[in-house]
Amino acid sequence: MENKIPIYRQIEQYIMNNIEDGIYAEGMMIPSEEDFCEKFHTSRMTVRKAFDILQTKGILHKKKGKGTFVSTFSIEKNMQTIHGWKETMQMAGYRTRSDLLKIAMEKADEKIAKKLHMKEGDFVYIIIRLRYANDTPILIEKAHLNAFMFPNLLQITFEEQSLYEILKRNYQLHIHHVCQKVLTQKLYGAYAQQLFQEDEATALVMENISYDDREIPLEYTISYINGELYSLNYYVT
Repeated sequence: MENKIPIYRQIEQYIMNNIEDGIYAEGMMIPSEEDFCEKFHTSRMTVRKAFDILQTKGILHKKKGKGTFVSTFSIEKNMQTIHGWKETMQMAGYRTRSDLLKIAMEKADEKIAKKLHMKEGDFVYIIIRLRYANDTPILIEKAHLNAFMFPNLLQITFEEQSLYEILKRNYQLHIHHVCQKVLTQKLYGAYAQQLFQEDEATALVMENISYDDREIPLEYTISYINGELYSLNYYVT
């Protein structure tokens, strides 16, 4: 019987199966596009489509002039549970730490105000942290919170504390659900240097809006991720 699954999906699943079975290990270079063209009797455009999908998901990454590699930190996360970066990484067995790059109170622009259901010009806290796994810089996290809802937030130490735990312990607020958007974006300057040690690079970008059980947005966070090292695979139980 003819396989009705598109070839690029077959290639994508083949690569995922090999990663799950340990044939393609973390950090390992996978076969070239030409190899997959021969194996699946298809065009390079089709193979590249499968590669691009897995790269957008953070499962694969390309190194210019070298090849395509499996991401180093591959995390599985249950979609029915909510954990921050620190809890997620520690449950996967990785050591974590953070460098606090900035914490300040500023006026919300139109985009931030819309995300947090505020008025443009109202004050928000901005917390920017460089997050590490096993002493490797993985992502830069830029969190925005409504300043009116979180008095005295600037007095809290954020280097080693989870934002979700702070909201729960200090403000008796619980994250009920999170809306997430994933895309890619070019980084330049300091962010590219801190994550990739390059003057420019393409990062995986994750935008989260966390809500309480009344549909009130508690925080809006943008995370710039080194997709060459980190992938997050969701599953439902």
